[in-house]
Amino acid sequence: MSKAKEFIIPNVVLTELLEAVTGKRKSLSFEVKGFSMFPFVCNGDIVTVSPFSNTIKVGQVVIFTHPRSQALTLHRVVGKKGNNYIIKGDNALEIDAAVSRQNILGYVSGLERKGRSITLGLGKERCLIVFLSRTRILPLFFRLTKLVLYPARELFRKRLL
Repeated sequence: MSKAKEFIIPNVVLTELLEAVTGKRKSLSFEVKGFSMFPFVCNGDIVTVSPFSNTIKVGQVVIFTHPRSQALTLHRVVGKKGNNYIIKGDNALEIDAAVSRQNILGYVSGLERKGRSITLGLGKERCLIVFLSRTRILPLFFRLTKLVLYPARELFRKRLL
C-alpha cells in the first residue's frame, strides 16, 4: 500500500478551492497546521469544512479569511456584534477581530485525529468552551499545565531510568 504524497496548497489557492467547493454546497477535508485551537483541534488533524445551512452559531469552529492579514484561519465563534462575528482561537489570549459573514467560508463539520473521529469541542460543550475561552481561563489553563506538568513528567521519567 503506497502512502499518499503530501503537498502544500498555498493559502490563496486553498481559499479559492474552499469558496468553490462550499459554493456548490459540498464539503472539503484537509490537514490543518497550527496550535491556536489546541487541544480541540491539533496540528495535523484532518478537518472537514462544510457550507452553512442556516445561521452561524456561537461556539461553532469556522474557517475564515482574517480581515487584517487575509490569512486562512480556523477558529471558534465566541460572539456576535452587529453584523460581525467575534472569533478567537481556543488557545489564544486575544480575540482575532470582528469578522463579516462574507469572510467566513464554512464551519468544521468533522474532525479526525490519527484515523479516529473526534467530536469533543464540536458538540454541545462548545458553549462552555466559548465561556472559558472568552474569560481567558482556557488558554491560561493550557499554559499553566505546560509549565507544571511537562517538567514534572520529565522529572518522573528521569527517576525511572
